Amino acid sequence: MKNMYEQFQDAVFKKVAEHLKLRFPHRSLELVHPNDLIIEDLIFLKQHNKMMWDAGLKSRVMIDMQEKHPIKLVVYYRGEPVGYAFGCYNDELSSAEVHWMEKRNDAHEDLDHQMLGIVLDAFSTYALFLDAQGIKCDTIAMVSPVEGAKAHYLEGGFTFVANYNRGASAMVIQRVSKSSE
Repeated sequence: MKNMYEQFQDAVFKKVAEHLKLRFPHRSLELVHPNDLIIEDLIFLKQHNKMMWDAGLKSRVMIDMQEKHPIKLVVYYRGEPVGYAFGCYNDELSSAEVHWMEKRNDAHEDLDHQMLGIVLDAFSTYALFLDAQGIKCDTIAMVSPVEGAKAHYLEGGFTFVANYNRGASAMVIQRVSKSSE
């Protein structure tokens, strides 16, 4: 049975997907909170060298860390899992954080250079939802970014913070507030 956050994420991600799918030639984009079968799909991709990291392990690590509010997103396109972004809401920093993000290495060409934008749209919309629930969330953070991605994040408007949280670095972007939208 899904908990409250999972249900909220499913609803928010579904709305984001409805909006984003209009950008793609194939209108099949789906954004979902993963269940056990979806995690098995991602593990299958890892076992067949389509992904570098074990999404099942990354997903369980979030539970093991005792995160109060995990945020988990899996992207589907053309009926297949394409990638994932797992993170959490950090109440101390009022931020939605992405700790692990990966796109399969054979993703459809329609999704070239699209994963970060999809994840940002989903996490930002979820942050808006949290705001509407009275939970302040004004920052999106890509925690411990890989070295090769930093330039891409900087071009996208992020700022590098060397000591973001407990020694971890992050690429951070301030979310537009409700009052200025």
